[in-house]
Amino acid sequence: MKSTAIVFKDYALHAEDRAFFLKVRDVVEAAVAEATLRLVGEKLQRTMGIALTGDPVRTVAVLAQRYTLSEGERSGVLRDLIQAGDLSGYGLVNAVTHYSQQVGDYDRATELESLGGRLIEMPAAEWQALAEAT
Repeated sequence: MKSTAIVFKDYALHAEDRAFFLKVRDVVEAAVAEATLRLVGEKLQRTMGIALTGDPVRTVAVLAQRYTLSEGERSGVLRDLIQAGDLSGYGLVNAVTHYSQQVGDYDRATELESLGGRLIEMPAAEWQALAEAT
């Protein structure tokens, strides 16, 4: 019986190993990204269940005081909250992030986007103070 051996050079074997590990990396990144997206989705969904039962004007005033929003920013967030008509935690998050898109200063707009993320992460007790503001 005749033996046929294929001999690969080291650089070919290293390239094959590298390709394999790059594929593993891509699979892991995709799994982590999917899990992260699912977690963020669950947190956003939780904010949908938080009814802003207090006075929306006071809710935004408390938000502005807690997170040092200017008078113009407070007004802009309130306007976006009212225009959207979604008096929930989700609506407040959207009002903040929507308003951030109208801010001319890039750094401040980024800070407001970040505030939207912090609101999503906020514990229920802190949401309660905003939701029930009177």
